[in-house]
Amino acid sequence: MTAPRIARRVRLTTLLLIVFSFCAGAQNERRLTDSVNISALARHVQTLAAAGGHPSRVKFTPGGDSAAAYIKRELDATPGLTSVTVDTFYLPAKAPFNSKPLVNVVATLQGTANPESIFVIGAHYDCSASRMGSAVWNSTWETIVAPGADDNATGVAIMLESARIMANPVGGFRPRNTIVFAGYGSEESSPADSAALSHGGSRFHAAKLQAAGARISGMVSVDMVGYNKKWLFTSIITNPASRWLADIFHESIARNDIGMYDSIAQNVSATYSDHDRFWAVGSPAVCLMEYAPPWNNGTYYIASPLYHTSSDSFGSVKMDLVRRVGQITVASVGRLAGDILTGVGEPALAAGIPENPSLFQNYPNPFNPSTAVRYTLPVASSVKLSVYDLLGREVATLVNARQTAGSYTIRFSAPEMPSGVYLYRLIAGSHAETRSMILLR
Repeated sequence: MTAPRIARRVRLTTLLLIVFSFCAGAQNERRLTDSVNISALARHVQTLAAAGGHPSRVKFTPGGDSAAAYIKRELDATPGLTSVTVDTFYLPAKAPFNSKPLVNVVATLQGTANPESIFVIGAHYDCSASRMGSAVWNSTWETIVAPGADDNATGVAIMLESARIMANPVGGFRPRNTIVFAGYGSEESSPADSAALSHGGSRFHAAKLQAAGARISGMVSVDMVGYNKKWLFTSIITNPASRWLADIFHESIARNDIGMYDSIAQNVSATYSDHDRFWAVGSPAVCLMEYAPPWNNGTYYIASPLYHTSSDSFGSVKMDLVRRVGQITVASVGRLAGDILTGVGEPALAAGIPENPSLFQNYPNPFNPSTAVRYTLPVASSVKLSVYDLLGREVATLVNARQTAGSYTIRFSAPEMPSGVYLYRLIAGSHAETRSMILLR
């Protein structure tokens, strides 16, 4: 068979894997998606829209301080989290705001197998009413009504609900990699500081992780996901280096029957949320947003007239849409960072010799930098075991020999390969079988 025909076959196998993998891993992911509680999400959004009784969460205001205190209380009350910390930072703003502390509230769920590998679920809790007109905004920003229910109480609600579900000691989820849940105290700009210094909370967090030598395997920014009068839709914003991560979020919708439309917006200029600060330090990151950008119309989105206004209230939020984006979040991060995947442990072989060759899920999965692939042969066969990328290019040949009947475990190491989804394919005689694996730095 010619090389182009092999490549076409592998690409076809990729499509078939997307279908067959629903049965393999999605059943376990649905334990997470079924746990997303719309009432809990609504409580968070309502509370944050009037944080501490204040009608605004604009940074440097009492409402912002109350929001931070609420997020910390919720995370402190979440069983199973390893730690909850408040990280203080300052912005080079106008006096006296340059001496006003801002905070990120950061919770950690330590991984059991690869604790040094960190996945971040982040959402900013500050908001804006800049579209009330520049004169009004510039003169009244400290007292203006800015409930920020959609932007971004919805994202914070999903971050808090993800922490509750994934840290639950009796929920059945076990984090192989460390998961960090972060509420960022500064994403929007205000008249007190320069727009060039926006995303200050994630800027501080990403830089702190980088300075500590942390291995950031991925990040998702959940940012204003609750406004859409006609459709259930979300955008997944990515850059080329993070496209594999966006694909995993996209696949989770069909894998788990979440029932909504989405589009992957690959655009290096789409830097209007906290994911961009992780791009800046070279980490894979995506953003879930109701549309990219939210001030434009799209096929399944009509630009919100409430964006950055005093009318961004709880009554305008479609909570069923927020629930579904929450399901995408826990399913995708669970698949990437925990033992919710197929391959939780090495599968036991059935007694005796199987009737057909069998290829098992690699373990661990996700992996970095090595993993074990196991297969069985009922009779002596000519065997080829190869690894492919999603373009159908063979990136490694693990076995190419005749082998006797029995069980085999092959170690695959990929120290130089980039993060992403790969396929491994066993050909034994006339039998062929393909599975997927995730390399997660």
